[in-house]
Amino acid sequence: MLYVEVFLNKGHNRFVSVLLVLVGLWLPALVNLAGARQMGLVQVVTTVLKFAALAFMATVGLFFVHGANYSPANISGESTAAAIGGGMPIGLFRYLGVETVAVAAGKVRDPDRNIPRPTVIGTLATAVVYVLSLVAVVGILPAQQLKNSTAPFSDAANAIFGGSWAGNIMAVAVIVSGLGALSVWTMICAEMPLAAAQDGLLPARFKQLSAKGVPAFGVVTSTALASVAVIVNYSGSGGTTAFTTLVLMTGITAAIPYALSAGAQIKWRLADRRQLQGARFAATW
Repeated sequence: MLYVEVFLNKGHNRFVSVLLVLVGLWLPALVNLAGARQMGLVQVVTTVLKFAALAFMATVGLFFVHGANYSPANISGESTAAAIGGGMPIGLFRYLGVETVAVAAGKVRDPDRNIPRPTVIGTLATAVVYVLSLVAVVGILPAQQLKNSTAPFSDAANAIFGGSWAGNIMAVAVIVSGLGALSVWTMICAEMPLAAAQDGLLPARFKQLSAKGVPAFGVVTSTALASVAVIVNYSGSGGTTAFTTLVLMTGITAAIPYALSAGAQIKWRLADRRQLQGARFAATW
């Protein structure tokens, strides 16, 4: 959203911001309603653009780093512990959904092989690119400018090349990649109730497929709920505050099932002394 406002609504009018966010929510919904093939094509394009932008900053950006920009390390005005605690939900937010790839197993060829390996490799590669790109951005921009920036990757690109054209290109790449991520989340938010409905846990309406083979009711319902959440957040806060609130809510609620799942796995392996099927696990590689 904040990268969209590099081009539109630079005055951050709240009503216009809400409209832009709603457009950003419903465009991915339309992509999903068009069918799995179209959604897959969108994912290829958006993933390439996202990786290109991050890879550029994680490689070329490192040559424009200034060591002095890393100091002071904490400009939040809070204690180090509080600053780290405030950053943890955002760090978790970046990796949320890594497990939801299993939800799409029914749409993937050879899921026993094509889900575990890409998930592990993709997560590790993403971590490396994220860390390097963040090291570059923090080192390129002075601390105070970084603190006040609403589009740090764009500002870093402008600092590298001068002018504003590079930042605009970076902003477009971020926007496109964001739409791609929302397309995946929209699919997941429809596939999960579809699976629950097939198990008899949700109304049958959720398992009905459109002519394109899409759980359209789930797509529309999840997007409508997200739209309501956005409107409620923006009605009482600005864009940055709304984003922070949503990230905190998402991180806290996601941490609970993550912790329970990790605890269940420990009990499953240690207390119940169950073992993985080694040969099957090895076969995925």
